[in-house]
Amino acid sequence: AGRLWTVRIDPVRPARAGVLAAAAVGLMLTLLVILAVRLLVRRERVAHALAVRGAHERDAATRAASRHRRRSRFLEESAADILVLVSPQGELTYVSPASRTLLGLSPELLLGRTLADLVHPEDAARLEEALAQLHGTDEVIDVTHRIRHRDGHWLWVETLLRAARSPATGRVTEAQGSLRDVTRRREVERRLREAENRFRSAFDEAPLGMAVVGLDGEILQINRALSTLVDWPRHALRGTAFDALLHQADADTHRQAREALLEGELRSHEAELRLVQPDGQVVWTAMSTALVLDGDGRPLHYLTQVQDVRGRRRAEAQLQHLADHDPLTGLLNRRAFERSLREHLARVRRYGVRGAVLVVDLDAFASVNERLGHGGGDAVIAEVARALRERLRDSDLLARFGGDAFAVLLPHADLQEALTVGGALADAVRSVRPDAAGPALTASVGMALVDRPELRGDELMIDADLAMYDAKQAGRDRLRQAYRTPADRPRPRPRPGVDRAALVRDALREDRLVLFAEPVTDLERGGVGQLELLLRMRGPDGDLHAPASFLGAAEDHDLTLDLDRWVIGQAAELLAAHPDGPSLSVNVSVRSLTGEALVDTLAEQLTRHRADARRLTIELGEREAVAHLSRAQELARDLRHLGCPFALDDVGGAYGSFSSLKQLPFDVLKIDGGFVRHCADEHADQVVIRAMVEMAQGLGARTVAKFVGDEATVETLHALGVDAAQGFHFAHPLPVLDALAAAASPRRRPSSRD
Repeated sequence: AGRLWTVRIDPVRPARAGVLAAAAVGLMLTLLVILAVRLLVRRERVAHALAVRGAHERDAATRAASRHRRRSRFLEESAADILVLVSPQGELTYVSPASRTLLGLSPELLLGRTLADLVHPEDAARLEEALAQLHGTDEVIDVTHRIRHRDGHWLWVETLLRAARSPATGRVTEAQGSLRDVTRRREVERRLREAENRFRSAFDEAPLGMAVVGLDGEILQINRALSTLVDWPRHALRGTAFDALLHQADADTHRQAREALLEGELRSHEAELRLVQPDGQVVWTAMSTALVLDGDGRPLHYLTQVQDVRGRRRAEAQLQHLADHDPLTGLLNRRAFERSLREHLARVRRYGVRGAVLVVDLDAFASVNERLGHGGGDAVIAEVARALRERLRDSDLLARFGGDAFAVLLPHADLQEALTVGGALADAVRSVRPDAAGPALTASVGMALVDRPELRGDELMIDADLAMYDAKQAGRDRLRQAYRTPADRPRPRPRPGVDRAALVRDALREDRLVLFAEPVTDLERGGVGQLELLLRMRGPDGDLHAPASFLGAAEDHDLTLDLDRWVIGQAAELLAAHPDGPSLSVNVSVRSLTGEALVDTLAEQLTRHRADARRLTIELGEREAVAHLSRAQELARDLRHLGCPFALDDVGGAYGSFSSLKQLPFDVLKIDGGFVRHCADEHADQVVIRAMVEMAQGLGARTVAKFVGDEATVETLHALGVDAAQGFHFAHPLPVLDALAAAASPRRRPSSRD
């Protein structure tokens, strides 16, 4: 059909040419018909295919629409939120089935009603305002309000609304929205706000200084107490470096601590650091810093707590002063004197021998106490101390060794000067008149020179003490010099106490030891809760001897363990014989703590007599405990294992070091009588006692005050929080069986707290 046919007509053969022409035309027509038929068939096929595809697409669209309708219906029916359509007049034209679950109402009951009919009256205006905003915006409007449940209670819901507009006019045709229950979320938010408010209130009003410090060291928040402590307004401190508030010497310490906290090397940091006020005044504080993390463990900031410890440090300074000084006279005590003597001897070994030590002991002072009583005797001791101090130079050291004994260190004296000063001290004692009726007061003075560089302090004191005894044996009221070497002595002299040691051995062998007891009275409930056992020794002549007359000899000759064993055995037997009686306490010597003999004896006696270990308190003097800390710690551990309480006796009378006491797990703290005797009138004594009580309470221990002499002291101790007390005001020591009988019917002391 696409070719060009060329026909040549031979004029000579016209008939044949006609036939050929007709055939050619017929062939062309046939070809055209065939081509047309093929085109029609092809077009029909294409039309049929298009019809089939259109039908398939219509079917797919129908199925998709059906699926979308089913999915939409499923979402509407299963959604937890209520889906709504609202007419321009505010009426509900559609409500999803979730209304049954959320409000207890079917959608049919809600159709035609307005949202304003359902919301809380206080929230209606806010909802109407939100609906009005729909006309001016295409944004989603969010409003939180209360809506009534079918049973009458109110739910908090979050309503989201968006306007649907006519494409032709742009006017709002309806509002589409959802209502979500946010009651639980609101409750959580309320609790979080309350917690935040409580924290803010606790933070702002806490008596303890507090600061929130950023990871860069800048102050984010600071409370009123810390602002007052540093004397800076709070608004001026926010954004400033916390280290700028610290003393220059402490700022680096705190910065390094924060870095260690951030690196995880420390969990918290506590230290005593100084703050500096604008006027330069230094404030000592106890500062505690911790790193605060978020929920994922990432660092947020530091929380620093600051406590003003100036009062405590002043009290500790007072305690330190009292630990080194005699409370009656204000002079150095034995501990401070011996320390100063050791320091002087160290200088002697370096720079050469020089100096002297004198021991001054009043003669027959017991008679003064008998005539004037202990109060009058204390007044005489104080007057003697003033007289001795007036005869010495500022560089000389004067100490009271307890009772009526004094010691003097002359650091720059030679022999002649020491003898002159010793005579002047004897004259000073004679100048004191205890009373007009009694004899004159005299003293025996012993003097020892520092004449050898290898001398030890205890050797020097023994030499001076022996010289003082020589003065007494020579008739009293005189001065004697210690012998320079044993060869200088005119005759051998045994150490004082050797004969006493023999008496102790005989008393142990012949059963001439006697127990007395002093009651310990409970200051809150009244009545005797415990008896402190006191040892006495009956001499061959039948006279009773106080411990002071033989314990020194027992210690010098290693007899203390035998004495302690005897007392413990008696105590266990008494506890078993009086199961309903008061508990007992026994004071042991640190010399008995070598090895395990004392603890073994204690365990054996408690087991043998089936005595309750909780009713037997073992006491150890504070001075001995601190001087032999490892032994005391071992004793405390063993007693805790046995169940026996551990008491520290005469606390404050010798050392008074809280840093040492905190290393001893004691159950009872017995306050030295030097702080108790005049505490009703002496504020300093009250400060010390209160500090001891607070320390004991913080460690879970009880406190007992000794040497209580009058009711005013009792009331003062009770007000200071002391648990129990003992002394002549309650009762004098009695034979132990008499004391047990008296404790069986205690008389309750009226309490000031009643």
